[in-house]
Amino acid sequence: GDFGDYPEMMNHDPFTFFVWFMMFIVLIFLILINMMLAIVIEVYTMVRNEAATKEAMWEQCMNMANNFANRKDHVPDWVILEVVEKMNREMLSKEYLQSQLPNLTEKQATTIIEA
Repeated sequence: GDFGDYPEMMNHDPFTFFVWFMMFIVLIFLILINMMLAIVIEVYTMVRNEAATKEAMWEQCMNMANNFANRKDHVPDWVILEVVEKMNREMLSKEYLQSQLPNLTEKQATTIIEA
C-alpha cells in the first residue's frame, strides 16, 4: 500500500511506529480472516441443509440395485412417450396406460402418473 508518512513517522519514533503498524496489520488480518470464515461457514451450512433433505448414499445404492434387478420388466421411456403423445391428456390414468402398454408394471405406471 501507500504509506506516505512512513519516513517521517519512522524518523520520529521507530519503536512506537513499528508497534502501531504491526497492530494495524494484525487487526486488518483478523478482520479479513473473520470475513472469509463467515463465507465458508455460510456455504457449509447451505450444503449441509441440502444434504439433509437428499437420499442417503446407501438408499441411492439400493435404488440403483433395484432398478438394475427390475430392468427386464421396465418399459423404455421412448415407448411410453409414443403412447402418451397419441392420447388425450384428460384420459391419462394408470389403467389406461396399462391397457395400452401390456408390459407396463403397476409400479412404473404409478410413478409415471405421479410425476
